[in-house]
Amino acid sequence: LVGTAGLTEDPAVVLLDPAEELFGTAGSRVVAVMLAAALLLGAQAFVVGSSRTVFQMARDRHLPALFGRVSRRGVPVGSLAFDVVVILVLLVIFGDGVVDIVASANLGYVVVFILLPVPYLLARRSTGQLRSGRDLARGRNLAAVAMLLVNTVLLVGGAPQWGWTVM
Repeated sequence: LVGTAGLTEDPAVVLLDPAEELFGTAGSRVVAVMLAAALLLGAQAFVVGSSRTVFQMARDRHLPALFGRVSRRGVPVGSLAFDVVVILVLLVIFGDGVVDIVASANLGYVVVFILLPVPYLLARRSTGQLRSGRDLARGRNLAAVAMLLVNTVLLVGGAPQWGWTVM
């Protein structure tokens, strides 16, 4: 519908022209509202996941207790405040570059998956078993190392396409 030239333009508005061609001005407005809703839903998904992760890490004493504070309704206000600060920093860096903000969030997400196997392997090395008492199988250790290496290759190979600012 949009051709090569359309795909290289701003991805936030690339679908508006085809929607106007197919459905008229009203169709273009409906698509614009749907794109804005999708953007808000994506932002909500980032905030919910990251704030709950930071909250749980504070509860497990891997982060300061400040991040584990909750409101009287059980909302993790400490970790949500941290998310607000991170989002504000991203907005200062990227302005209205939504694609760059999402790309930097995805890079951070991949970094987390690079780091996840490390404590798993360190638990095996330091105690020989998990807290539950189950021995870590050799195959699981190899899978953890493989996951770490694959995600590292994906990050090193894919991240430069977004540029140094995003990285």
